[in-house]
Amino acid sequence: MPVTLLALTALAFTQSSLPSESRRHAIVDARIEIGDGRVIDKGTIVMDGGRITAIGPNIAIPAGTQVYTGTGLTVTPGFIDSWTNKGLTLPPAVPDQDAPGTPSIAEYAPARMRDANRKGIRPELEARTLLSLGDDVTKPYRSAGFTTLHVVPAGGYLGGVGALVNLNGRPNRDTVVVPRTALSSDFEGPGEGGGYPGSLLGRVAQVRQAWLDAQWQAEVRRTYGAGGPQRPASDPSLEAMVPFLEGRAPVAFVANSPSEIDRSLAVAAEFHLKALIVGGRQAYRRKETLKAAGITVVAGINFGEAPQAVAGEDAARATERKRKYDEAVRNVIELREAGVPVILSTFGTKGPDDFLKSLRTLVAAGYPREVALAGITRDVARLAGIEREMGTLEVGKIANVVVRDGDFMQEKTTVKMVYVDGYRIDPAAKPFPPGAKPAPVKDGERR
Repeated sequence: MPVTLLALTALAFTQSSLPSESRRHAIVDARIEIGDGRVIDKGTIVMDGGRITAIGPNIAIPAGTQVYTGTGLTVTPGFIDSWTNKGLTLPPAVPDQDAPGTPSIAEYAPARMRDANRKGIRPELEARTLLSLGDDVTKPYRSAGFTTLHVVPAGGYLGGVGALVNLNGRPNRDTVVVPRTALSSDFEGPGEGGGYPGSLLGRVAQVRQAWLDAQWQAEVRRTYGAGGPQRPASDPSLEAMVPFLEGRAPVAFVANSPSEIDRSLAVAAEFHLKALIVGGRQAYRRKETLKAAGITVVAGINFGEAPQAVAGEDAARATERKRKYDEAVRNVIELREAGVPVILSTFGTKGPDDFLKSLRTLVAAGYPREVALAGITRDVARLAGIEREMGTLEVGKIANVVVRDGDFMQEKTTVKMVYVDGYRIDPAAKPFPPGAKPAPVKDGERR
């Protein structure tokens, strides 16, 4: 093979979207935003073994480190999407979990309720076992500066348990940062099939019954362990709910309108659940209640384009469109001003690019830039209980680092390189050729 072709092949490999083999990297001469308000105007960040090992204005580069020149570039912590349903492949629903051979309830009128009518009830699903993080998911996120996703099973009234995962391009078992996070609850979520519980009243009753059954399951297991006569059924759905009844993790209620929020908080109070509100498009209407209860809102920001005049449109309709748009933008601002904890997510958007457009709109409307950055980095890590692991660029933390050619708040700014768990990934590179191997990079080589 000609030398020139060999060189081109090696170049193509080093520009692949595959993560680097090495985890010893340094970014030099860059503007570094720590993520807590501190800024190093011209500094160096060193990563080794997936951790940040040094950061500052005058840092010696250890031998064997691959160096990326950051002159004129800006470094920030990797963004964390606090709620997304993408990146998962869900199994088919099995709502009828009664004993095999039991006649269908459509065939006869039973004298009692079914033991396991589980339409829309799948709390046993765990995102960490259902991950499907292909290029269709990872590439748009990395290109927007995201290195971590909180992925949560969607669908149903109790949809499953989320996981916090890094987009490091490694096998699924190596992506998981927090294996079990929050249980998703959505009274508006789709069930399976027709009939009960089709109405809102039925859906609320279905969820309440599941929590009551989980309480009973926990009590029977406790008394049986102490010599009680009744052996508890082996019920994965109910057993999956017990840790949330015990307050070991939060239940995240998808709720947007005031009535949806009231309904969610009532169920949380009845069963003494640690609650989060997800979506929260009109949460500002319950800001005092949310503040008093100490509830964090995982706000999905999806404003779209500002309303434009339409020829021949009725004035009242135009006014209403603008009111709804302004309300959506003001929602998060008013929550923060009222003292309600808020983090930001892509929930309800088409993808990370649309999210960033809405984020810029939010900041332009008066939301502090530093607070916006914290709402997709430090504050998400804090809510997940891993603020010592990620969320800011500090020694000892996971090396989730993003390099851009400008301020992330500027629309034309592009991501030049990402480091996830210390693996370097070029988000603009083409997918790696199947079966090919990357060319080695020499120690100390600048890229």
